[in-house]
Amino acid sequence: MWLLEEDLLELEKDSFYAFQIEGCSVVTEEGREVGIVKKLLFIQNNDLLVVEEKDREVLIPFVKSICRDINLEEKKIVVSLPDGLLGLDEI
Repeated sequence: MWLLEEDLLELEKDSFYAFQIEGCSVVTEEGREVGIVKKLLFIQNNDLLVVEEKDREVLIPFVKSICRDINLEEKKIVVSLPDGLLGLDEI
C-alpha cells in the first residue's frame, strides 16, 4: 500500500522523513560541495547521512550541531564539519 506525500502525518519541527533527506546536496558553511545524500543509516545513538562524494561514501552524523540548515525546497543541507571528518577513511 502506498501513501501520497500529502497524506503523511505532519512531523514536529526539525523532524524529517528519510525520503525527504535522500537526494539532498550537502555543502559546508563555507560553500564547499561535499556530495549528495544517498541514504540514511538509523543507528542507536544518532543517525548518519551516507553522502556520496565523488568515488567514495562519507558518513556524517545527522545531528543539529553538524547539520546546521536543512532546506527541503532547495534539497540542500548546510553542514559545519568537525576538523578531519572527511579524512577519516584516509591512511
